[in-house]
Amino acid sequence: PTFFEPLLPKNFTGFSNLPPTRSYTLPPDVTTGDGTLPFPKSLSPSSALEFNKCPQSYLLRYILNYKDPQTPVMLKGTIIHSALEKLYKEVRRPDRTRQRLHDLLRQSWSDYKRTNSSSFLEMFGTDSGTDVQAEIEWGKSALSLLDNYLEIEDPRSLPSDPVGLEKWVKSNLTSSSSTFLVRGIIDRLDLVQTDRGSVDLRITDYKSGKAPNLKYSPAMNSKIREESFWQLKVYALLHGLQSETSKEKRYEAQVVSDEGNSTKFSSGGLGVRYLRL
Repeated sequence: PTFFEPLLPKNFTGFSNLPPTRSYTLPPDVTTGDGTLPFPKSLSPSSALEFNKCPQSYLLRYILNYKDPQTPVMLKGTIIHSALEKLYKEVRRPDRTRQRLHDLLRQSWSDYKRTNSSSFLEMFGTDSGTDVQAEIEWGKSALSLLDNYLEIEDPRSLPSDPVGLEKWVKSNLTSSSSTFLVRGIIDRLDLVQTDRGSVDLRITDYKSGKAPNLKYSPAMNSKIREESFWQLKVYALLHGLQSETSKEKRYEAQVVSDEGNSTKFSSGGLGVRYLRL
């Protein structure tokens, strides 16, 4: 299939004929019976983006299953996402305070350490035990990112609660003669009122990593911005197609004012945004 052509040497006929300068140790479940690469069962927005940026990296990570080791930076994003999900799923609106959010992060971190002890030791372990100070500094950094989030929005004063958290979206997309199952997880879905007075469904994606460095030419900066939002656009496409296919009902929410008056509204358009922590 043309999707894989950039991944392989021009004379590729099977792994036995790979150039001697390359050495791959293949997991037994990777290749098909004749030693060739299998077609991927699905794509995600992040794996498709990886293919566009570096086909060789896609081959190693998503086909040969060579995963990047967990790092403190990657883990920080995972734990922050968990704390924010719990904040909206488990905590009543008036109780969504800074202290409660910090406690949820500590809870998520404790749960992770209990169920992933080997991974924890790889990151914070020493010959004599655990680097407690490194763990403390890591935790403070994670808490400061949550404080950044609270500077962006107050979870107690949102017009309505999210209508979706960690929501799977998927659809079959066709390119040339090939059809792929593309799927991914949306961090958060909200109903928001626009300046036009309409109500739109909005996809929110939390980002705890570094912001893109827009220090280049206008054309290059525009390309960087476009790449940053490409993933969210795919999520929006998948959500729209999935809703059409499954005849998913329109989302509805109820807003209660300070005076106790309530108003129901349902979704119209679809928007996207990043929350850079």
